[in-house]
Amino acid sequence: MRAQIIGDEKVQEFSEKLLQIGKDTYPIVENTGYNVIETPEQLINEVYPSIAEWLRERIILATKNDIVNGINMKIIQEMILREDKIYMPMTDEQESINFPTEFLNSLNVQGMPLHYLK
Repeated sequence: MRAQIIGDEKVQEFSEKLLQIGKDTYPIVENTGYNVIETPEQLINEVYPSIAEWLRERIILATKNDIVNGINMKIIQEMILREDKIYMPMTDEQESINFPTEFLNSLNVQGMPLHYLK
């Protein structure tokens, strides 16, 4: 190993710790204040916290809202959603007569794609 070639005691000690971790023989000390992560999903959640929360803290500046809507749609499709689902605005027949389809399709809610959720 390169650590042996260098001859530095601290480097050698660190190298041995890495080997112990790799062989799963490094002792785990309880109640040290560190979180023990057991699955890759836990590791991802600890290292990369909620992407949705991170995006809510950002802003997109553009000359037109259409550009921002396009960027938002791309972010939602590529980063957040894993499969496409379409949610129609009305599910109750009686409720649908209160809101004309043209009106519902004309709504442009900030942060949402135009007239349907995909």
